[in-house]
Amino acid sequence: GGLVAPNGAVLISEGSDQSFVIRPNTGYSIVDVEVDSGSIGAVDSYTFTSVTADHTIDATFSINQYTLTYLAGANGSISGTSTQTVDYGTDSSQVEAVADPGYRFTAWSDGSTEKPRTDLVVTGNISVTASFLPNTPPQVTHGAGVVSATETSATLHGILSVGHFADVWLCWGSADGG
Repeated sequence: GGLVAPNGAVLISEGSDQSFVIRPNTGYSIVDVEVDSGSIGAVDSYTFTSVTADHTIDATFSINQYTLTYLAGANGSISGTSTQTVDYGTDSSQVEAVADPGYRFTAWSDGSTEKPRTDLVVTGNISVTASFLPNTPPQVTHGAGVVSATETSATLHGILSVGHFADVWLCWGSADGG
């Protein structure tokens, strides 16, 4: 998870100072540094001063963990684990924005339209909210006319000029043939 530099046995003149740098690898953090078997905390450097005896320095590192939060805005919900903790560089588990009846998923607050969503190679905290909008009735436009429809009616709005012929077909039905 990281290194102490210089590494290994370091020879110095008696009475000299020796500095060490503690550096975590990408995606890791320093948990603790021990000097001569005693903890000095999560420091990123240490200097032995006026050295007259042998000393040791050791560092402990841990992989960073991130919190992923998936929220649903009004008129929807989240399927899957909505709050997740993942290690640096790993993937989230899949979540899906589920719209309430009469609504549709539009996007996540970070602009993603992925549905279902899996965040890959996570390198930081993520908090996003799914947005939902009402389903809109279909609308067909042609020339100066507009046909708008709901589940029970249709209306043609517009003007047909003399000399033009238009066919308008409106069909309603259901899955059971009704």
